[in-house]
Amino acid sequence: MFESVEEKLLEQEKEARKRRVGKKNKEDDLDVPEAAPACGKDQDKGKEKKELQELRQRTTHNAKVASSAAKAMGPLATAETSLSKLLAKADGKDGVDTAAVALCKEKLTTITAWGQQCRAAVNAQERNKGQAAQEAQEHLEDLPFDPSDLRATLKQITEGQKAVKASLLKAAAAPKKRAVGD
Repeated sequence: MFESVEEKLLEQEKEARKRRVGKKNKEDDLDVPEAAPACGKDQDKGKEKKELQELRQRTTHNAKVASSAAKAMGPLATAETSLSKLLAKADGKDGVDTAAVALCKEKLTTITAWGQQCRAAVNAQERNKGQAAQEAQEHLEDLPFDPSDLRATLKQITEGQKAVKASLLKAAAAPKKRAVGD
């Protein structure tokens, strides 16, 4: 009896395989009920996978932002220092190009804000590096400028500084000529 039942089962399995190859749907494969997938485990794995992917993307994004910020900090600090000194010299002097001074003051506020944001981004990235890899990292906001904006601003600052320096030389040279002619 055991052998006859076993033969029947083997024949049914062969027929089922033949039907499975011919059909793409599994609805009519076997009369045996399929086990329901473990929803909790699959969903947990999917969530973990998604969280891990988001963490990797955030880490990559943070590294790019911090790198850009670190590269920009040097030129911004240099420009901020030179503009501050030049504006201090030009402050209260007669004959100075007012349009150039106004441009320099505007750009000084811009690069000061950019410099602060760069420092904040680099500091936040340092805090993120101190955390464990699985901990939620702080998402760094994009910088308010890109490298082309930075180059353009630095070029405008250079031109503004040249104009202010030239007007300072003219303003300083004019009184000397009068004093010599007296």
